[in-house]
Amino acid sequence: MYSPNAQEVGLWAEFQNYSRSEMDLAPLPGKWDYKESRIWINDKEILPPVWTDTHKVKSYEVPLGNENCVGRPPLAVHLNKGWNKVFLKLPIGKFKMAETRLVKWMFTTVFVTLDGEKAVEGLIYSPEKQHK
Repeated sequence: MYSPNAQEVGLWAEFQNYSRSEMDLAPLPGKWDYKESRIWINDKEILPPVWTDTHKVKSYEVPLGNENCVGRPPLAVHLNKGWNKVFLKLPIGKFKMAETRLVKWMFTTVFVTLDGEKAVEGLIYSPEKQHK
């Protein structure tokens, strides 16, 4: 991804979008999900936020908190001027696990302003496109 400047930006990232009507468990501390998904920007691993829910027993009575990216402030990350490498690993061994009813093999990676109000301007997401 090309950035016209060296800059600090916000990152919304998630690897399991949690359904609000399910009894899904939040990820373990220090993990993005139960599939062991990971993300690096310019070879620096980006660790997940601290999850607000830590319950270990599935229940309809325990609300989820900040598991979905739009339910939390973006993480601050640094982009270099020029091309930046964004590398994701989304392993999937099976489409069934005890911690979530639906295993969603998906991801969200969005670079936003640090306050999360809008997308970062001037970024180019494809090396096929020319920068000015």
